[in-house]
Parts: sequence; structure tokens; C-alpha cells
Amino acid sequence: MVIADSTGVKVEGNFIGTDESGTKEGLGNGGVGVSLSGVTDGTVGGLMAALGNEIVANTSGGVQVNGGTGNKVWGNAIGTDKGHATDLGNTGDGVAVTGDAKDTQVGGSANGTGNLIVGSSGAGIRIGQSSGTTVRGNLGGVLPGFG
Repeated sequence: MVIADSTGVKVEGNFIGTDESGTKEGLGNGGVGVSLSGVTDGTVGGLMAALGNEIVANTSGGVQVNGGTGNKVWGNAIGTDKGHATDLGNTGDGVAVTGDAKDTQVGGSANGTGNLIVGSSGAGIRIGQSSGTTVRGNLGGVLPGFG
């Protein structure tokens, strides 16, 4: 899913790379799960559990914020199934912030804003050319029994 040059976009409550059961493998995109390119004030996920996305098994990473200002990546399960028991990692980075992105938030200090980021073949979170990026309250690593 690529979203470009927009304002106030919200990507909430989706199963990207799996089915609505959140357990089926092999449905990932041939690219990034969610890409915000030149977006202002966009949100991937949200403050309530129902707004978080499950973003798994994509071939170029889970979430990418490329340029833009004031974007948030909150409350998502990236690289794991709905029950957080199975590794369905993305190829590439779990979350990447690049392209002179400004004031991006990956996770937060408020309850429910942290992301669970596991199973990526690249970095869990990669910060490239950006300014004002904050990373807080995220969990990462590997799931018990998966490496």
C-alpha cells in the first residue's frame, strides 16, 4: 500500500500480508506493507488496540515513512501473527524512516502507542535521513521459540 503526497491519512485496523484471522502466511506484498511518501500528519495504527495494523510477510519491509512531516506509526504488530505467537517477519526493515522525514513518531509514551516489531530480516527500526524522529515504547527482538 503506497500513499503519496497526502495530508491526514489514517491506515487503521488492517491485516496487511495476511488474512483477517491474522494467521495465514504467504499473502505479503511484493514491496513495503505500508509506505507513506511525502505525507503530512499521517497515522499508521492508532491509540486503541482495534486501530493497530498487523503488517507481516512483505518483501521490502513493514512500514516506510519517506519524507513528509508529523507522521505517526503507533500500536501495530509488525512481523507477527494476531496472537503474537508466530514469526511472520517482513523481508527488510520492520519500520524505516528516510528521505528527509521530519518529526516522525515511531511508538510513543502513551498506553497503546508502542509497536511490536519482530522477525524482520533487516533492522527492527531504521532511521535514515530525518530530523525530529522519536522512537519510544516499542517492543522488539524475536518471539520465544523462534530464534
